[in-house]
Amino acid sequence: MWRATAWEGAAGQLRAFTAPLVAEWYRVVAFDRPAHGGSSGRQVNVVDMARAIETVAESLGPLRAGVAHSLGATAAALAIAHGLPVARVVLL
Repeated sequence: MWRATAWEGAAGQLRAFTAPLVAEWYRVVAFDRPAHGGSSGRQVNVVDMARAIETVAESLGPLRAGVAHSLGATAAALAIAHGLPVARVVLL
């Protein structure tokens, strides 16, 4: 498992991507994965991150698109490989 101190990213860091989408009237949901930003936990692995993405997506309904960064991009790819339905994705 990785320590949270090694993965300190937070959803707010992608504000430059979300602001233009909100301006175009898209609903944007940004969340901190486990052990990141304001989320609880001190350790996380990519499988747990993928499960968190799947859980959030299930609660939102169909996704038109997703944007993910760093290890979150790997977790998003894993969630998609496990069947996460998303029309488009940007992995950074």
